[in-house]
Amino acid sequence: MINEDVLWTAEVLAASSSVAFLGEPLYHYIAREGSVTGTFDSRVAIVFDNCRRLKHFVLELFPELEKDCAAYCARACWSVILSASRGENKKRYPNVYARAMVELAEREKDISRFCASPKDLVLRILVRMRLYGLLRK
Repeated sequence: MINEDVLWTAEVLAASSSVAFLGEPLYHYIAREGSVTGTFDSRVAIVFDNCRRLKHFVLELFPELEKDCAAYCARACWSVILSASRGENKKRYPNVYARAMVELAEREKDISRFCASPKDLVLRILVRMRLYGLLRK
């Protein structure tokens, strides 16, 4: 079960008295079958809510990190918006697709700013014109 009241990584870092950068990977993410990050279903919409919560958390405690937080959330939300716009996902999860379109409209400025590659620009046009789902199954 997903605990929506916890921003674990951000809260742990904020509670730390210091953080050391070692310059080498000590953590490896393993995507489990059925995890929210490895599959697409109605649970992925939690990304939108978590980004809102993260933004408020960061702005309250670390306002100097506003741009970094906005960039992270833009990329995370853009990824979910793209997934929600794919043909099968759009059909199977219309509520997530509708939410993704609302989020795209609300986050357009940040997504345009932080997901600004030529490829992302073309994808945004296709998503906004409701054509991306026809190209991606």
